[in-house]
Amino acid sequence: EIPVPQDAKTYGNIIYLTGRTPDEIIRDYGNMLIDNGWELKDALGMKRFYKKTINGEELIISVLCPQEGGPQDKDILTVIQFKIDPLPTKKEDINQDEQDVRALVEAFGKTLQKVSLSDPKDVVAASIKEKYSDYITSELLHKWQADPQSAPGRTVSSPWPDRIDILRMEMSDKNQYTVYGEVIEVTSVELAKGGAAAKRPVTIVVQKVNDRWLISGVTIGEYSQRGPVVYENTQYGFRFYLPKTWKEYSIVEEQWKGTNNGETVETGPQLLIRHPDWTQEAPRQDIPIMVFTLEQWNALQKGNFSVSAAPIGPSKLGSNSVYVFALPARYNYAFQIGFEEVEEILKGNPLWPSEDINSAQKYKEGIKIEFDTDVKSGNKTIIIEPSQIIKASPEFIEQAKQRKKELLKPATGLFDTVLDTTPKDETIKMDFALHNISGETLAFYFSSSQKFYIFITDNNGMEVYRWSHDKGFATAIINTKLKKDEKLSFSEVWDYKDNKGNRVLPGKYTITVKILAKLENRKITNPDELTAAKDIEVK
Repeated sequence: EIPVPQDAKTYGNIIYLTGRTPDEIIRDYGNMLIDNGWELKDALGMKRFYKKTINGEELIISVLCPQEGGPQDKDILTVIQFKIDPLPTKKEDINQDEQDVRALVEAFGKTLQKVSLSDPKDVVAASIKEKYSDYITSELLHKWQADPQSAPGRTVSSPWPDRIDILRMEMSDKNQYTVYGEVIEVTSVELAKGGAAAKRPVTIVVQKVNDRWLISGVTIGEYSQRGPVVYENTQYGFRFYLPKTWKEYSIVEEQWKGTNNGETVETGPQLLIRHPDWTQEAPRQDIPIMVFTLEQWNALQKGNFSVSAAPIGPSKLGSNSVYVFALPARYNYAFQIGFEEVEEILKGNPLWPSEDINSAQKYKEGIKIEFDTDVKSGNKTIIIEPSQIIKASPEFIEQAKQRKKELLKPATGLFDTVLDTTPKDETIKMDFALHNISGETLAFYFSSSQKFYIFITDNNGMEVYRWSHDKGFATAIINTKLKKDEKLSFSEVWDYKDNKGNRVLPGKYTITVKILAKLENRKITNPDELTAAKDIEVK
């Protein structure tokens, strides 16, 4: 029995605590474990390993906590995760083991299509031995040969299993991993264009036998069902299937930040799928999707940066040849309205990656097109007809990836946002401006009539006022240019009232403004250059 503080909220093997500083919570929880007979044995990074003998069996758990010495605000939500875990071994050994396990599972996934389960039993048994024996334990081989229909393989001519996409791996002990993924099935269409015709969740147990990794168990779930409502994103290449209650969903675009030692080193898009019943007064649980390049995702897995204060990283939802899509850690910690429905949606593996990425963007990034030399003209219009489209070479594909990586890196040194305030008796005037400091003319745009955010927080960091509250904005592209050293200025007034119309209490507050400008070349602007903040005191 793992002890849980009385004032904690729990969700599975995760404990949520607040009301004290994170360091106090971590210290008190460690003392609670020790008081309950657990012995601290080792530590690795943010993991602490505790041992206890229960019913004659030695049990080791790992407790994953936030890094000590971070922000010590009592309102911060502290997250602690515990699970059965082995004592740490050398990091290099763990990394090599994970690579070996991943390679084994992926190679096994490629052989599934070679075993036809519709053949006679003796033929299937022989095929299982021939194709699978290099990947599975002898016990599993004998089991599948005795009952071939319990083995994975190809059941119909089309679609057929093409591969296993690994979503995550967990180390049970130093000699065993559990791999969670999806069996991706394709037809000739998906084989040519990418994507999946069908997919099934799969759980694979991998064990080290005589110093060799082998699969000892495979559990395949039912086919993932596609909801009647689909959000299709051709910018990054995925489809997300939703129930009919989400028919009028909206998409909110944000950014995730990757930090290392307190500095932002990576950024990327985060898309929120928002329920149609969401309101400011009664916000519902969004479905957040983080978008990483393959290089960013690999760097994140290596620990080169982190994307949240939580001690656990984002969960992979899927990937294509350019991007990885992931669910943020503790995305639902606030238990907003509808969080149970979102959990059920996510259980159905609703994200389907595709290679259907914006064709115009593909052309810009290196798809090679050959044109006829004959030029037809008429009525002063010149028509150039393509003779054939040639598949992109590896060099073009690499150029495309590099360009995409460059696009996702925030541009710096372009803007400076300034904010001045003028307090009066019952109001405060806010004058703010976007200043072009690039040394050249900049072209950018706004995607709606809303050109900025203003939000005001109290001394505890809680939002009390948002300028856009109860306002409506027209969807339109508003193109703008700023010459060298030119400013785009705005002015608003706050009457010291919160979002409910009540006057705020005297005290210290912070005004933050964010300009919603987007560069025309789709380059991401450093969010710090579009943001300004100022502390004020309300009397």
